[in-house]
This record gives sequence, C-alpha cells and structure tokens, in this order.
Amino acid sequence: MCARDSNRAASAGPSTHPLDGMGSEIAIPVFGPLIVIGVVGLVVLAVAGRRHGPGESPLLGLGSRRLATGYLGALVVLAAYNYIDTVDLSHTKVTRGDVTAEEAGRYFWGWYVFGLCLITPFVIFFITVFGLPLLALLRRLGFASVFGGLVMSQLVALCLSFCITLLDNEWCHSHVLTCFLRNLMPTAALAGALAFGFAVAARLPWWRSAPHAS
Repeated sequence: MCARDSNRAASAGPSTHPLDGMGSEIAIPVFGPLIVIGVVGLVVLAVAGRRHGPGESPLLGLGSRRLATGYLGALVVLAAYNYIDTVDLSHTKVTRGDVTAEEAGRYFWGWYVFGLCLITPFVIFFITVFGLPLLALLRRLGFASVFGGLVMSQLVALCLSFCITLLDNEWCHSHVLTCFLRNLMPTAALAGALAFGFAVAARLPWWRSAPHAS
C-alpha cells in the first residue's frame, strides 16, 4: 500500500467535502493521537536514549537512540512524500472536475492529514515487522548500510507489488505486466525513500558494515 493509493481510494467520488467518504471519523481521531504520542516517545528516546553500550540491540547493533532517530527519519520522509502525493491528488481532483481550484486549496490540509494518519500506522508496522528483521539479516551479511537498505527495500517492493497485482481486479489479471509496473513504481519509490530516511537518520554506514557473527 502507498499513500497515493490510500488517498485516492478513500477520496474517490465527486464529493466536495475534503473528508467525505474517507472514514476520517476513524482514521484521524483514533490514529492521530496515537501518532502524536508515538512521535513524542521517539523524540524522547532520540534525545535521552543510549547511543551505544548495554542498551544496544545485539541483532541490530543500534542503541535505542539511533533506533528512535531512524524511525523519526522515516517519518519525516513519509510526511514529505505524503505532501507531494496530496499536491498530486489535489491536481487530479481539480482536473477531474470533482472540486474547483479554490476548494482544493481549502481542503488540501484535510486531505494531507487524513493521508498521513491513514498511512503512518502501516509504515510503522512494516518497518517494525519486516524492516528490522531484514536489517538484522543485512548486519549478519555485513550490509547493514544505506546501500543495503535501499537494495532490500526494492526487493520488498517487488514482492509486495507482485502480491498486490495478484489480488487486484480482473483487468490486472489480463494485463499483468502493466498492472505490476503501475503498482511497482509508487511502492518502490516510497519503500526506497523510507529505507533511505531510516538508514541516514540512524547513522548507518553508506556502503558496508562489519559482519555480525552468530
């Protein structure tokens, strides 16, 4: 799933209210406060957590401070990506005639906040459940680095896009390659951007890391 698909699937239709049909009564009040609490907790860890020493994860080789800054780096990238995506969404809705340019400007931040509240929990889930174990694997191979993270993120995007294509509509089943590429491009872009943001913020090396013995 990417922010663009979430925004557009949720905002389909000619409604001119920025949040009509988006399920925002659940996404913003429920996820919004949790996201704020989570970000505050990450900032506290990034400022007061351990950088090295006893608190360092034996699998990841990162202290709580670097791990927290990695998450924050990914979230900053996500916020920027969602902004670009919302600009594109606004342009699409104006071009399609769903809203006027003035209305799109008025509703912009509503669309932005909704998209961010909707996609952030999924990003945190994927980083925690898939990203961290893959980072541990990369560390064992000596590639827990910015480069290693980017390569792994593209492999994950390939697998995810393939699964999405298989589960997509009948048109995709008869146009597999076209549908796969359509799903792959935004997924790979978001996955790569998130991996880059996490790796740079966590201060991983650019090329290779020291292999971790089992």
